[in-house]
Amino acid sequence: MFLKKLSPALLALTLAVASAAPAPVPAKAGAAQIVPSTKQGMQKFAVTGGNLIMVAGSYQDVLTYKRSLTFYFTDKTSADWDHVPIYDVEVGNTLTWLSISSGETTTADAVLALHGDAAYLLIAERPAKGQINASWFKLIEADGNTNDGPAHQFVKIATHSHPRTKSIEDVLKAESLLKPSK
Repeated sequence: MFLKKLSPALLALTLAVASAAPAPVPAKAGAAQIVPSTKQGMQKFAVTGGNLIMVAGSYQDVLTYKRSLTFYFTDKTSADWDHVPIYDVEVGNTLTWLSISSGETTTADAVLALHGDAAYLLIAERPAKGQINASWFKLIEADGNTNDGPAHQFVKIATHSHPRTKSIEDVLKAESLLKPSK
């Protein structure tokens, strides 16, 4: 019905543009799948023991723009969605991570990197002074010695420094090409 209303010239142009779009390129074997914080909505990824669910959203008003990332885990035997906190010994547990922007400049952002069935959260932050810090967090399952904590959490495994002259986006791109250290 909609196509009948289009002029023949507009229909031909639309079909030409659609057919010229490149087909998706499959990831190279062994390459990480990178999911940026800008990919809004709910995404589900198969990882060891179940599924990691990432919910990405944004908040915007006249003065502020933030993106949020919240993670959940569903194991293969249950339909429960368990929060996956991001644990940093310096700040404790965070259930939802928020990007930070100052005007048009992003001062903190993150990507999810999937290497096989392992998941890593990469967070790049530009402090007020000093170099940009890129921190790697690995999704782990609690062992038998940590009954009081969450069943799954992201724990910090590494931090790398980058020159302040780089953008947060450039740092995340460079870091996402690295192989995890643990």
